[in-house]
Amino acid sequence: MATHLERGFGSRKDVQILLVTLILGLLAMVWALKVRDKVTAPAGVSAVELSPEEVLKLAGLARGPSRIPVFKPQDLARVVTFAPGRDPDASQWRGVPAQSIITVSDVNIEGDDVWVRGWLQQPGDDPRIIVHGSFLELYTPLLLEKTVELADVKLIAVSNGGKSRRAINGWLRNVGPTPITQCVVTCTFQNERERPVHVEQTAALTLPSHELVRFHTPLTDKPFASISIQIAYATADGLRTYLPQVVIQKSSL
Repeated sequence: MATHLERGFGSRKDVQILLVTLILGLLAMVWALKVRDKVTAPAGVSAVELSPEEVLKLAGLARGPSRIPVFKPQDLARVVTFAPGRDPDASQWRGVPAQSIITVSDVNIEGDDVWVRGWLQQPGDDPRIIVHGSFLELYTPLLLEKTVELADVKLIAVSNGGKSRRAINGWLRNVGPTPITQCVVTCTFQNERERPVHVEQTAALTLPSHELVRFHTPLTDKPFASISIQIAYATADGLRTYLPQVVIQKSSL
Protein backbone atom coordinates (compact mmCIF):
# COMPACT_ATOMS: atom_id res chain seq x y z
CA MET A 1 0.00 0.00 0.00
CA ALA A 2 1.51 3.27 -1.10
CA THR A 3 1.65 6.09 1.38
CA HIS A 4 1.28 9.69 0.09
CA LEU A 5 2.73 12.41 2.30
CA GLU A 6 1.41 16.00 1.84
CA ARG A 7 3.67 18.78 3.03
CA GLY A 8 3.55 22.55 3.14
CA PHE A 9 0.05 23.97 2.85
CA GLY A 10 -1.70 20.61 2.48
CA SER A 11 -4.26 19.86 -0.24
CA ARG A 12 -5.15 22.06 -3.21
CA LYS A 13 -8.36 23.01 -1.43
CA ASP A 14 -6.37 24.26 1.56
CA VAL A 15 -4.20 26.40 -0.71
CA GLN A 16 -7.29 27.93 -2.34
CA ILE A 17 -8.76 28.75 1.06
CA LEU A 18 -5.50 30.39 2.11
CA LEU A 19 -5.35 32.52 -1.05
CA VAL A 20 -8.94 33.67 -0.62
CA THR A 21 -8.21 34.55 3.02
CA LEU A 22 -5.16 36.62 2.01
CA ILE A 23 -7.11 38.49 -0.67
CA LEU A 24 -9.94 39.25 1.74
CA GLY A 25 -7.40 40.43 4.30
CA LEU A 26 -5.78 42.83 1.82
CA LEU A 27 -9.17 44.22 0.79
CA ALA A 28 -10.08 44.73 4.43
CA MET A 29 -6.79 46.57 5.03
CA VAL A 30 -7.38 48.92 2.09
CA TRP A 31 -10.91 49.63 3.29
CA ALA A 32 -9.65 50.30 6.83
CA LEU A 33 -7.06 52.79 5.57
CA LYS A 34 -9.73 54.68 3.62
CA VAL A 35 -12.00 54.77 6.66
CA ARG A 36 -9.11 55.96 8.85
CA ASP A 37 -8.33 58.80 6.46
CA LYS A 38 -11.95 59.90 6.48
CA VAL A 39 -12.11 59.74 10.27
CA THR A 40 -8.82 61.50 11.03
CA ALA A 41 -8.96 64.21 8.34
CA PRO A 42 -10.45 67.42 9.80
CA ALA A 43 -13.81 68.31 8.34
CA GLY A 44 -13.60 70.98 5.66
CA VAL A 45 -9.97 70.35 4.75
CA SER A 46 -9.41 70.35 1.00
CA ALA A 47 -6.39 70.13 -1.27
CA VAL A 48 -7.82 72.65 -3.75
CA GLU A 49 -7.02 76.34 -3.64
CA LEU A 50 -9.72 78.36 -1.92
CA SER A 51 -10.46 82.06 -1.95
CA PRO A 52 -9.44 84.12 1.10
CA GLU A 53 -13.09 84.34 2.12
CA GLU A 54 -13.49 80.55 2.02
CA VAL A 55 -10.23 80.01 3.91
CA LEU A 56 -11.34 82.43 6.62
CA LYS A 57 -14.67 80.61 6.96
CA LEU A 58 -12.79 77.37 7.67
CA ALA A 59 -10.87 79.16 10.44
CA GLY A 60 -9.07 76.58 12.58
CA LEU A 61 -9.86 73.74 10.15
CA ALA A 62 -7.97 75.34 7.25
CA ARG A 63 -4.56 73.97 6.29
CA GLY A 64 -1.90 75.49 4.08
CA PRO A 65 0.43 74.07 1.40
CA SER A 66 3.70 73.99 3.35
CA ARG A 67 5.55 71.09 4.89
CA ILE A 68 5.79 72.37 8.43
CA PRO A 69 9.37 73.33 9.32
CA VAL A 70 10.85 73.25 12.81
CA PHE A 71 10.36 76.63 14.49
CA LYS A 72 11.93 77.92 17.67
CA PRO A 73 11.46 81.23 19.55
CA GLN A 74 12.85 84.30 17.73
CA ASP A 75 12.72 82.57 14.34
CA LEU A 76 11.11 84.49 11.50
CA ALA A 77 8.25 82.86 9.58
CA ARG A 78 6.87 83.91 6.20
CA VAL A 79 3.17 83.43 5.46
CA VAL A 80 3.18 81.67 2.08
CA THR A 81 -0.52 82.06 1.31
CA PHE A 82 -3.50 83.85 2.85
CA ALA A 83 -4.03 82.30 6.28
CA PRO A 84 -6.57 82.46 9.09
CA GLY A 85 -5.09 83.60 12.38
CA ARG A 86 -6.42 84.55 15.78
CA ASP A 87 -5.46 86.59 18.81
CA PRO A 88 -4.11 84.37 21.62
CA ASP A 89 -6.65 85.91 24.00
CA ALA A 90 -9.68 85.72 21.70
CA SER A 91 -11.56 83.16 19.64
CA GLN A 92 -12.26 85.46 16.68
CA TRP A 93 -10.36 84.65 13.48
CA ARG A 94 -8.92 87.22 11.09
CA GLY A 95 -7.06 87.06 7.79
CA VAL A 96 -3.27 87.18 7.62
CA PRO A 97 -2.05 88.32 4.17
CA ALA A 98 0.47 86.29 2.20
CA GLN A 99 4.11 87.43 2.59
CA SER A 100 3.49 88.68 6.13
CA ILE A 101 6.44 88.12 8.48
CA ILE A 102 5.92 86.69 11.97
CA THR A 103 8.44 86.70 14.80
CA VAL A 104 7.93 83.34 16.51
CA SER A 105 7.45 83.39 20.27
CA ASP A 106 6.16 79.88 20.94
CA VAL A 107 5.08 76.66 19.22
CA ASN A 108 2.19 74.49 20.39
CA ILE A 109 1.82 70.90 19.13
CA GLU A 110 -1.65 69.34 19.30
CA GLY A 111 -1.55 65.82 17.89
CA ASP A 112 -0.53 66.20 14.24
CA ASP A 113 -1.14 69.96 14.28
CA VAL A 114 1.52 72.61 14.87
CA TRP A 115 0.34 76.08 15.90
CA VAL A 116 2.80 78.97 15.80
CA ARG A 117 2.36 81.92 18.14
CA GLY A 118 4.13 85.21 17.50
CA TRP A 119 3.99 88.86 16.46
CA LEU A 120 3.25 90.27 13.03
CA GLN A 121 6.03 92.66 12.04
CA GLN A 122 3.97 94.96 9.83
CA PRO A 123 2.00 97.78 11.48
CA GLY A 124 -1.48 96.79 12.65
CA ASP A 125 -4.03 96.95 15.45
CA ASP A 126 -2.75 93.94 17.42
CA PRO A 127 0.45 92.21 16.26
CA ARG A 128 -0.12 89.09 18.39
CA ILE A 129 -1.22 86.14 16.27
CA ILE A 130 -1.58 82.33 16.19
CA VAL A 131 -1.30 80.63 12.78
CA HIS A 132 -1.22 76.97 11.75
CA GLY A 133 2.30 75.92 10.75
CA SER A 134 1.20 74.63 7.33
CA PHE A 135 0.77 78.25 6.20
CA LEU A 136 4.34 79.18 7.13
CA GLU A 137 7.89 78.82 5.88
CA LEU A 138 11.11 79.63 7.69
CA TYR A 139 12.33 83.09 6.67
CA THR A 140 16.11 83.55 6.91
CA PRO A 141 17.06 86.92 5.40
CA LEU A 142 20.40 88.65 5.10
CA LEU A 143 20.09 92.19 6.49
CA LEU A 144 22.13 94.77 4.56
CA GLU A 145 23.08 97.99 6.36
CA LYS A 146 20.04 97.63 8.65
CA THR A 147 17.95 98.78 5.69
CA VAL A 148 16.99 96.01 3.24
CA GLU A 149 16.64 92.26 3.74
CA LEU A 150 17.66 89.89 0.94
CA ALA A 151 16.16 86.40 1.13
CA ASP A 152 15.40 83.17 -0.73
CA VAL A 153 17.59 83.87 -3.77
CA LYS A 154 17.03 81.12 -6.34
CA LEU A 155 18.14 80.10 -9.81
CA ILE A 156 15.30 79.60 -12.30
CA ALA A 157 16.06 77.55 -15.43
CA VAL A 158 13.98 77.61 -18.63
CA SER A 159 14.60 75.22 -21.54
CA ASN A 160 13.33 75.94 -25.04
CA GLY A 161 14.39 74.19 -28.22
CA GLY A 162 17.27 72.47 -26.49
CA LYS A 163 18.65 75.78 -25.24
CA SER A 164 18.69 76.49 -21.51
CA ARG A 165 18.44 80.00 -20.07
CA ARG A 166 18.54 81.09 -16.45
CA ALA A 167 17.28 83.90 -14.27
CA ILE A 168 17.71 84.90 -10.64
CA ASN A 169 14.83 85.75 -8.34
CA GLY A 170 14.35 86.35 -4.63
CA TRP A 171 12.74 88.54 -2.00
CA LEU A 172 13.53 92.05 -0.78
CA ARG A 173 12.10 93.67 2.34
CA ASN A 174 12.53 97.25 3.44
CA VAL A 175 12.79 97.22 7.24
CA GLY A 176 12.83 101.02 7.54
CA PRO A 177 9.86 103.25 8.38
CA THR A 178 9.59 104.95 4.95
CA PRO A 179 9.23 103.54 1.42
CA ILE A 180 12.30 102.99 -0.74
CA THR A 181 11.98 104.06 -4.37
CA GLN A 182 13.90 103.39 -7.58
CA CYS A 183 15.38 100.22 -6.10
CA VAL A 184 17.39 98.25 -8.67
CA VAL A 185 19.00 94.84 -8.16
CA THR A 186 22.13 94.29 -10.26
CA CYS A 187 23.12 90.66 -10.74
CA THR A 188 26.64 90.06 -12.05
CA PHE A 189 27.29 86.55 -13.33
CA GLN A 190 30.88 85.52 -12.59
CA ASN A 191 33.32 82.81 -13.68
CA GLU A 192 35.40 80.57 -11.42
CA ARG A 193 37.79 83.46 -10.70
CA GLU A 194 34.84 85.71 -9.73
CA ARG A 195 35.38 87.84 -12.81
CA PRO A 196 32.22 89.19 -14.48
CA VAL A 197 30.96 87.47 -17.61
CA HIS A 198 27.48 89.01 -17.82
CA VAL A 199 25.34 91.60 -16.01
CA GLU A 200 21.56 91.78 -15.65
CA GLN A 201 19.39 94.30 -13.80
CA THR A 202 15.84 94.27 -12.53
CA ALA A 203 13.30 96.93 -13.32
CA ALA A 204 13.08 99.77 -10.80
CA LEU A 205 11.12 98.66 -7.74
CA THR A 206 9.34 100.41 -4.89
CA LEU A 207 9.78 98.80 -1.48
CA PRO A 208 7.03 99.77 0.98
CA SER A 209 7.91 99.62 4.65
CA HIS A 210 7.96 96.06 6.05
CA GLU A 211 6.54 94.42 2.92
CA LEU A 212 8.11 91.61 0.92
CA VAL A 213 8.71 92.41 -2.75
CA ARG A 214 9.73 89.78 -5.30
CA PHE A 215 12.54 90.60 -7.73
CA HIS A 216 13.74 88.75 -10.82
CA THR A 217 16.36 89.31 -13.50
CA PRO A 218 15.93 88.78 -17.26
CA LEU A 219 16.88 85.38 -18.66
CA THR A 220 20.44 84.74 -19.80
CA ASP A 221 22.27 81.83 -21.41
CA LYS A 222 25.73 82.82 -20.16
CA PRO A 223 27.61 80.14 -18.16
CA PHE A 224 28.67 81.16 -14.66
CA ALA A 225 30.08 79.82 -11.39
CA SER A 226 28.74 82.44 -8.97
CA ILE A 227 26.68 85.61 -8.87
CA SER A 228 27.24 88.97 -7.21
CA ILE A 229 24.13 90.87 -6.14
CA GLN A 230 24.13 94.59 -5.42
CA ILE A 231 21.09 96.61 -4.40
CA ALA A 232 20.88 100.35 -5.02
CA TYR A 233 18.07 102.84 -4.42
CA ALA A 234 17.30 106.55 -4.62
CA THR A 235 17.68 108.85 -1.61
CA ALA A 236 15.73 111.96 -0.72
CA ASP A 237 18.55 114.25 -1.92
CA GLY A 238 18.50 112.75 -5.41
CA LEU A 239 21.57 110.57 -4.94
CA ARG A 240 21.77 106.77 -4.84
CA THR A 241 22.71 104.45 -2.00
CA TYR A 242 24.60 101.26 -2.83
CA LEU A 243 24.33 98.40 -0.36
CA PRO A 244 27.18 95.89 0.10
CA GLN A 245 27.59 93.25 -2.59
CA VAL A 246 26.53 89.69 -1.83
CA VAL A 247 28.32 86.81 -3.59
CA ILE A 248 26.50 83.48 -3.91
CA GLN A 249 27.99 80.34 -5.42
CA LYS A 250 25.96 78.63 -8.16
CA SER A 251 25.91 75.41 -6.12
CA SER A 252 24.05 77.27 -3.33
CA LEU A 253 21.24 78.54 -5.56
